[in-house]
Amino acid sequence: MSKDVAMAEVAIFPKDCTAELDSLDKSPTFAMSLGAKELFHTNFLAFLLESEAEELKSVKSELAKILFGPSPPERFMVWREKDNLDLVILPAPRLDRIDLKVHNLDQPIAAFALPDSFANNDVFGVVIEAKLKSIPTAEQLEGYTEKLTAGIRFELDENDLPNITQSELSFTWTYIDVKLNSGLGNSDCTFVLGGKRLREGVEVRRRSAISEFVRPLRRLLLSACKSERAAAGWDYLGWQQIVDAIECGLKNPSTDTALIYIVQDYAQSLSNLIATLICVERRVTTALDGPHLTYGEFYASITDRAFHQRRMSDLVGKYAMSIVRMRLLPKISVPTGNGFGGDGPPIEVDSYVHYSNQQPGFGIEWRIKHRDTKLKRYLGAGVQVQGTQYRHYLGLTGNSVSGPSPRSVAALLGSIVDPNSWWNSMNGVNFVKRTKGDPFFQFGENHFIYTQTSLVGVPVAQLEARLSKSMEALLRLLEGDNVNSKPGRLLTEFLRL
Repeated sequence: MSKDVAMAEVAIFPKDCTAELDSLDKSPTFAMSLGAKELFHTNFLAFLLESEAEELKSVKSELAKILFGPSPPERFMVWREKDNLDLVILPAPRLDRIDLKVHNLDQPIAAFALPDSFANNDVFGVVIEAKLKSIPTAEQLEGYTEKLTAGIRFELDENDLPNITQSELSFTWTYIDVKLNSGLGNSDCTFVLGGKRLREGVEVRRRSAISEFVRPLRRLLLSACKSERAAAGWDYLGWQQIVDAIECGLKNPSTDTALIYIVQDYAQSLSNLIATLICVERRVTTALDGPHLTYGEFYASITDRAFHQRRMSDLVGKYAMSIVRMRLLPKISVPTGNGFGGDGPPIEVDSYVHYSNQQPGFGIEWRIKHRDTKLKRYLGAGVQVQGTQYRHYLGLTGNSVSGPSPRSVAALLGSIVDPNSWWNSMNGVNFVKRTKGDPFFQFGENHFIYTQTSLVGVPVAQLEARLSKSMEALLRLLEGDNVNSKPGRLLTEFLRL
């Protein structure tokens, strides 16, 4: 990319999404979303799926098809933020009374509002992890899979409770247990229906499994951008597909009501948000792949006043940094086996995206967990980009009972401070330290300490090389291979805490 083209990109962004931003200014649903909060969008999807409004029947049908397939349920129960799962969607029970003489417990799926065309291999439930501001890691999705494999209980709303009768013995559902069957990428899930057992109207057992069956559970990542690597069992669903489904359902509305207008406005505002994020992604790619843009120029564009005015600065900033992190993380070489001469805990690489003090940023760190897993303690050391600052840092995390103290952190610092060490310079770049006798900036009473240098005039294309060199030098320090440190001293001190 030529310098003229790069400079043209600087002048264009964010002007190339001006039309979309201006349209968002006129959108009441965007205003209600408080700058595109993800919870607003998942709540709106849940509303559309649970709505019984006649004018939204086609919209619900189109959404159900992209979630469940060609023969979706007719009515839905939706749980929001259950065990940190954004949305869990299951068919609602039939509205009519369920008589076991007609609907045998050996076929409990007949008790749900399903079409006659519903087949054994059709999707019965859907779990959605929704992302707008960031791109989830495969590890995050795998963590949700572990929760589902362990099993989650979903309590039924009283409005959803059907009555099941057979002669003098009757059942009332109060919960559904959902347990994903183990196996890499497996979608088979055991659904257990449970609740009260009554005999002649008298409760004989309050919590009891009534019946169970196995059907597919679909896991969906709803995002504007795919994760850097797929997590087994998770399918990607783009936000644009949600827009397309809503707009398809609104093609020929039977009535022109306020509700129809609200849904139309929501689809349009979501479409404009997606278009804006596409501009952001293009901007990040231009910065990373071209040699001319400085980090200061790049940062100024993604934190432009146009985004602050619309409460979108965290959305745009975190999304941009998610893409930067996704591009840079695979460049870090992760050691195999244990560190510390083979006797210590394994050294792992971790990363994160954050938005703090109105500044987006990201971090990549070496993480060492304490041998004693009950302590829930780890040491993290690495590189953090906050605003236009490039930081070398060390942080300690632990639970409230046995977490590290400022005194123990100070002991660690004493083992690694060196005038020529990783903290103070790297390849001729000097890092700024605090004055007045304290060599470090700090957060949280010394739980997070760092030195820093500026990225304002540094070409973005050089960020990868700088990050790799910082992480490689730090790894040598942690493993005790640095000539300026005693072998393994940092890990030794950490394990003694």
